[in-house]
Amino acid sequence: MKLINLPDKTPAQEFESDTLVWTAGVQANPMIRSTDFPLEPRGRVRVLPDLRIAGDEGIIENAWAAGDIAAVPDLTGSGLPDGTCVPNAQHALRQAKRLAKNLWAARWEKPSRTTSTRTWAPSPDSANGKV
Repeated sequence: MKLINLPDKTPAQEFESDTLVWTAGVQANPMIRSTDFPLEPRGRVRVLPDLRIAGDEGIIENAWAAGDIAAVPDLTGSGLPDGTCVPNAQHALRQAKRLAKNLWAARWEKPSRTTSTRTWAPSPDSANGKV
């Protein structure tokens, strides 16, 4: 197994392994269920690609979400079967940056932009022994 440093992908460590166990928690915080925000079946807040919260009635003004609690549409087509981004740290970091920029844009009445990133998650099947 080869480990790399992110984001520059320089070698970090290498070791022998027959098994890789992934134990990341990628579930929306249960607290979100106590809100009135619109949720999808997995318990995440429904958002638009620009991270604004939206329900059946439309956009909820001044309400935004990102990270594990947000069901962000995956515009690349490489996400989950339901068409949303995988709730992992890589997406959460990118979403946080986009959210900050969109909050600034909203404050100054500028248009918001969508978040669209390629899904990347290491796995034994897809990484060819490299993580």
